[in-house]
Amino acid sequence: MKKCGKCGAIQNNKRFYCIDCNERLGPPLTDEEEKKETAVIRENINTLSNKVDYFYVSKLDRITIILLLIFSTLHLLLMIIRSEYYRENHLFGLGIILIILAVSTSVSLRYPELTWELHKLRYIFVFDNINDLEPSRQMLWSRRFFSKLILAIVVIAFVAILLQY
Repeated sequence: MKKCGKCGAIQNNKRFYCIDCNERLGPPLTDEEEKKETAVIRENINTLSNKVDYFYVSKLDRITIILLLIFSTLHLLLMIIRSEYYRENHLFGLGIILIILAVSTSVSLRYPELTWELHKLRYIFVFDNINDLEPSRQMLWSRRFFSKLILAIVVIAFVAILLQY
């Protein structure tokens, strides 16, 4: 295995020039360097495959789940502490909706398999074998995008209600 010194592309030992940038290749990598490069390539492949996997819960998803649960708890505490303000301004419904939305989005992010099984129930009478269905990339994008949108809404609503009191 050879590595291009200019662009970093990995080549086989038969090549003398890089197929990407046409730079002259040096000597083959040592066994230790080859093992490191192989490990880096495997890690990159795993990272890329996880990004398009609907059922993979990323670190950003976990952070979003934690923040959603924290702000739903803060909404609940604010509703308890400032119950008169909520009653006067008819905000109990909004507070409850925000809490339910935050918790349901957290569950959806944490357990995508459950969400997918519930989604497949919509097609139980349309397809013969719903177990052959797979989530699309659009579903992956919407799952991750809308969770961040819900988080933004919950945080903005909490801050707005907190500042108005």
